[in-house]
Amino acid sequence: MPDEGPAGAGATARRRPRARFTVVLGIFWLVVPLVLFLLDHSVLLAGNPAQVIALAASGLIGVVLLVRDRSEPDPRRRATRPALRVVGRVAGVLVTVVVLGALVWLRPFGATPEAVAAMSGSADLRVMDAPAQIVIAPTSGTPTRGLIFQPGARVDPRAYVPMLSEVSRQGVIVFVVKQPFGIGFLATTAPTPSSTVIRR
Repeated sequence: MPDEGPAGAGATARRRPRARFTVVLGIFWLVVPLVLFLLDHSVLLAGNPAQVIALAASGLIGVVLLVRDRSEPDPRRRATRPALRVVGRVAGVLVTVVVLGALVWLRPFGATPEAVAAMSGSADLRVMDAPAQIVIAPTSGTPTRGLIFQPGARVDPRAYVPMLSEVSRQGVIVFVVKQPFGIGFLATTAPTPSSTVIRR
């Protein structure tokens, strides 16, 4: 029969704060990415996939924390020292605040409906959407000049398509970089031919 004495009750009491702590962290890691995705899913799916992957990974961490809390503790495992438990909880809170706070701060600014509509192209322009870039090219002739455009921080890259379409009509092929997390210096795989680069 299970130990119902004071020792067993004490072990249960010691497990409760840890369980509550794990549940709270797990809820944050699961709910925050889910809410961010629901609020910005159209912009996120149109941009670089890195941000969607980060949200999915964060949600998975939340699921793992919640499942881990429901698992039965191993009775053979030695009790963790109180000081180490405190350090672990502080570290868990700090990591949670930093990572989830960064994901909230990195929420992208969406494009206007007119800019989204411009993604369909026109009779004289072809707009090609890829995971890492948007390519705007004239439908007639062969472009002899190229332009690599780095969007502003956290801006939906589609927002610049109407303006850059006018540039492309001058015989220029335009590459609009989809920066990971909307941050320029993270776009390490962006095309880099010898062409003019505009930053806005």
